[in-house]
Amino acid sequence: MEITERHHPVMEQVRKLNLNGRVIFTDAIAPDDLPAIYKGADLFVLPSLYEGFGLVLLEAMASGTPVAASRMSSIPEVVGDAGEFFDPYDEDNMYDVCQTVLSDPERRQQMTLLGVKRARQFSWQKMAEEILNIYEEVSGT
Repeated sequence: MEITERHHPVMEQVRKLNLNGRVIFTDAIAPDDLPAIYKGADLFVLPSLYEGFGLVLLEAMASGTPVAASRMSSIPEVVGDAGEFFDPYDEDNMYDVCQTVLSDPERRQQMTLLGVKRARQFSWQKMAEEILNIYEEVSGT
């Protein structure tokens, strides 16, 4: 998301909280650069209200980045026990979950290991095999 307005409310909040240099606004990111960006993050946070699948969560976990996400839609199914969840309608809950993860290096390390393992469970090959099994089951072959 490109935020170019100097007085945009988000940019004003970043300045107010003295987070200049810690919060970076970018244009579109090249797909080849995403793993390095994920790796550079202490925590990937997805406060989505609806997610069709959650590919960004798998990308973050595959890169070794701990994940905190909303407890909505398909997100818990994708993340499994590898991440932490919050209510996206409750800012205090979201803050508490993120703060808890960020203040616990052992938990972040555990989430990193679980996340990498979880991301490996999803692949195009596995998806193709499961679809083929469904077709075979439906067709009776």
